[in-house]
Amino acid sequence: TIAVGTVTTGDPETAAAVENVGTAQAAVFNFTIPRGATGPQGPQGEPGAAATITPGVAVADATNAEDVITQFNALLTSLRNAGFIANA
Repeated sequence: TIAVGTVTTGDPETAAAVENVGTAQAAVFNFTIPRGATGPQGPQGEPGAAATITPGVAVADATNAEDVITQFNALLTSLRNAGFIANA
C-alpha cells in the first residue's frame, strides 16, 4: 500500500524531499516541500469569490511490490493535476 504521511514546508531554496517512513510493502511517504521566497508587496485588489478545492483522482493501494511504482506514478500524476507539484 502507499499512503501520505506528513507534508512539511521547508526553507526557501532547499531541495524538496520524499522519505518512506513505512516499509516496502506498506509505504508511508513524508513530503518536504520548500516555501518560495517572499516577493514584493503588490497593490491590494478587491476580494474574490470563495475558492473551491477539487480533490484529485483517487489512487488505489498497491497490491504487490511491482505495483508500488505504478501507484506512486499515479499519485504523482494526481498531485501534478491538482497543482500541488510541477511537471518534471
